[in-house]
Amino acid sequence: MSRKWYTQREWDRVVGWGKVPKEYRKMSKHVEISLMGKDELSIDGQSRPAGNIEIREFEDGEWMGGGYATYDNLVERVKEALEE
Repeated sequence: MSRKWYTQREWDRVVGWGKVPKEYRKMSKHVEISLMGKDELSIDGQSRPAGNIEIREFEDGEWMGGGYATYDNLVERVKEALEE
């Protein structure tokens, strides 16, 4: 069974020009996790976050969203972000 996506390098080698179209691109996902300061507010700048750990979700290098976690639910929240 052949896969249905290309890296940019493979696309250049096979097609020879242009960027890989979105429908043939392999999506890359990653998260950034950072510990928040004790008095730091959530992204809206007004409310307290739901946890002391900030999770930012990225797709193909573009920030797509995120949320907050505690030490108790951090693994669960990261799994949710990467599996969606």
